[in-house]
Amino acid sequence: GKQEDLFGLYLFAGGALTTLNSKLVSPVGEMTVTPVFTDVTLAMPIGGGLRLDLSARTSIEGEMAARATLTDRIDGLEGGARDYYLTAVINVTLILGNY
Repeated sequence: GKQEDLFGLYLFAGGALTTLNSKLVSPVGEMTVTPVFTDVTLAMPIGGGLRLDLSARTSIEGEMAARATLTDRIDGLEGGARDYYLTAVINVTLILGNY
C-alpha cells in the first residue's frame, strides 16, 4: 500500500512444488505398521493476509492459506479425496538501509 496507509489486506494464489515424507503408525493386533510415503507433488495455494505498519520501516503481517495438492498421499492413506493442508504465518518486516 501507500506509505501513509496504516494497514493493508491482500489475497494471493499461485502454484507450489511440495515434497512429502509421510509416516503413518497404527496398531494392527500386536504389530505396528509404518508405511512410508515419499512423493513430490504440485500444490495450489490460495489465501489472504493483513499487514500492519508499525513505523515507516517496520511492519507485521499475518496470513493464512489453504494448499490443495494433486496427491492423496499426505496423510498416508490412499483411496479418498485429494489432500490439502493449511498454513498460518506471522512475519515481521524491518527495512534496512535506504529505500
